[in-house]
Amino acid sequence: MVYIEICVGWRWLFLDIFVFLCANHVQMAKGLYIKIMRTKQITATVILDTRRAKDGGTYPIKLRITYGGQRDYFPLGETCDCTPETWEIVLKQKGGGKAVHDIRQQKAEAEGRAAKIIQQFKAMDRPFTFDAFRKAYLIEADPGQVRKQNDDVFAAIKTYAETLKEEGRISSGQSYDCLLSSLRKFHGRKRLTFAEVNPAFLKRYHKFMETEGGKKGNGQRAAGIGIYMRNFRRILNIAVDSKIILAEDYPFGPPDKGKYQPPTGGNVKKALSIEQVRALRDYPLPDGSRIARGRDLWYFSFICNGMNMKDICLLRWSDIDGDVMHFLRAKTSKTAKEQKYIRVILERPALEIIARWSNPDKRPSAYVFPFMKVGATPLQVRYITQDVTSSVNDAVKQVAAELDINQPITTYWARHSWATQMMKENAPVKIIQDGLGHTSLAMTSRYTDELPVETQRKYSSTLI
Repeated sequence: MVYIEICVGWRWLFLDIFVFLCANHVQMAKGLYIKIMRTKQITATVILDTRRAKDGGTYPIKLRITYGGQRDYFPLGETCDCTPETWEIVLKQKGGGKAVHDIRQQKAEAEGRAAKIIQQFKAMDRPFTFDAFRKAYLIEADPGQVRKQNDDVFAAIKTYAETLKEEGRISSGQSYDCLLSSLRKFHGRKRLTFAEVNPAFLKRYHKFMETEGGKKGNGQRAAGIGIYMRNFRRILNIAVDSKIILAEDYPFGPPDKGKYQPPTGGNVKKALSIEQVRALRDYPLPDGSRIARGRDLWYFSFICNGMNMKDICLLRWSDIDGDVMHFLRAKTSKTAKEQKYIRVILERPALEIIARWSNPDKRPSAYVFPFMKVGATPLQVRYITQDVTSSVNDAVKQVAAELDINQPITTYWARHSWATQMMKENAPVKIIQDGLGHTSLAMTSRYTDELPVETQRKYSSTLI
């Protein structure tokens, strides 16, 4: 029996068809299930809206947007109208005099703006809504008015933070909340316009963060300032793209051109030696204790390519096939242009840690470790991850203190230590880059420590 399921609009049509295939005098029956879905398209067409006549017998000319069986209309202007007879001439693309030529030009400009906006939705993989299209269309049609209505930096940051949280990017959204709080403290007024944000403003804000911009009123380090400023730059980039500010007024750029450039944090060493890692791994702890679990999870992160704690919490049994594990980094799963799975070889200690602390529910969809709740909201995922990370950090710091390892070890150190150890073992850079899930070697270099002087001497001697 063959089932053919055809989607036409929102209705489903089911047809039962018996198919008999004969070969070598043997009758065979096969089932076939076909599902045909019509993809939603966004179309933009300028039309003469003849639903209601204006005074004088003319009708308004509007841009009609169609999506998912619904329509919305955008007037081309208060005086953009004509009679049905004139509209017929407009559509012929020739003749008709100056008035008809002007209408054709307005029609072409409106359809061109609409096509550009639709292409932006597709290129950015943004969900389409008529409201979002309307805002984008108004920006294209009258950028000066948009600048006037949207010239509020605080409102822009708040809106962007809320958008990130709605997308499930809670941590990123909270980082913009921190930027907003810091800027309000620095500026001291209820409103900050984009016109006020120039290179001099950014330099003063930078100085403020160096001296009193920290959470406790003390200064921030260069790395923290860099994060705030890069977030601020993102808001300004959006403002330029939205024509809220002009490109020539953009304050970020090379200092030699009078612009402001955010600082970089530098490459602070966060790697342990392999001897220190093994000492942490082998330190005796009570079976089943919270500190033992925290230490084991830190070591699991280390031998699994420096796997992030959030990724460990979200790991499912379906991600593991024997001694090989594949997973997507949660940090980049919604921002990377191309989704790339990270492959991890599960060595014996990793498999032992899984066996020791894993979830008793072994269904493919279940989480490997018993921290995450099925159906957890993005905010709940954030809080659970923070709790696990804090527990792991506390445990590994206690063990490090017992071993006289005087370093502020955190989960980040597992990632840096793995990358540094791979480099010291002369692993191909491609393996390190893929293992960390990086798209560029520049990012990978920030995770690797300097090579030992002995290694440098070894390669230097080959030049003699």
